[in-house]
Amino acid sequence: EVESLYELFSKKFHLNKEMFVITAGSDMAIRNCFELIVRSGDKIITLFPTYGMVDVYAKLFEANQVKIHFNKKLELDINKLIKEINYETRLIVIANPNSPTGTIIENKQIVKILKKAKKFNCYVLIDEAYYGFYNITVMSYLKKFPNLIISRTFSKAYGLAGCRVGLIIANKTIAKRLYKFRPMYEINSISVLIIKEIMKNQSIIKKYIQETIKGKKYLIK
Repeated sequence: EVESLYELFSKKFHLNKEMFVITAGSDMAIRNCFELIVRSGDKIITLFPTYGMVDVYAKLFEANQVKIHFNKKLELDINKLIKEINYETRLIVIANPNSPTGTIIENKQIVKILKKAKKFNCYVLIDEAYYGFYNITVMSYLKKFPNLIISRTFSKAYGLAGCRVGLIIANKTIAKRLYKFRPMYEINSISVLIIKEIMKNQSIIKKYIQETIKGKKYLIK
C-alpha cells in the first residue's frame, strides 16, 4: 500500500499528492517519460556523457537523439542546446547534477531552456538524482512551466539503491498521464517501510552525505 508514501511526499515537498508518481527507481521514471512522450523518429536532446539508461531508452524508443557534448574542460554549450530546440523536439533530458561529469547547470540556464521548450510544446525532464549533494532544485518552476518534469531517487543521497524507489514530480495533468504507465504495484512493501522510516530520520541521511563527501575528498587527495 503506497498511499501513505504519497501523503508523506505531499507533506515533505508542500505539493499536491496528485503531482507525484512513485517508480521503481529513477531509471523507471525516465522510462515512463519516454513511454508517454516519445514515438519512433521523434527528436530528443540529451547530454553526453550522461546517465547510461538515457541512451538505452533513446535507442529502445527509436528516437532521433541529438547529443550535446561536454568539451575537454567539462563545459557545456547551453546556447547550442537551446538552438537545437524546434518543432521536431519532443523531449529534453538533463541530469542536474550530471553523472559521470559531476557538473551542474545553473537554474537561470535551465529557465532559458524551459522557456524555449515551452514555445515548441516540448517537455523537459530534469533528473535530480544527485539532489542532496547539490541542494538546488527546479521544483519552484513547476507552476510556471507545465512542460517541466522532475525525477528523484532514493539511491544516491539516501544510499538506498537496492530498494529501487524513484519519484516523478510534475503538474497534475502530466502526472496523471504518467501514472497510467505504472505497473500493478509501484514498489514492494519492504521498500515502502524503509522509505517511511528513513524520511523520519533525516540525521541518518545528513550523516551519510557527510561521510560520502569525506570519502570523495580522501579519494581526490
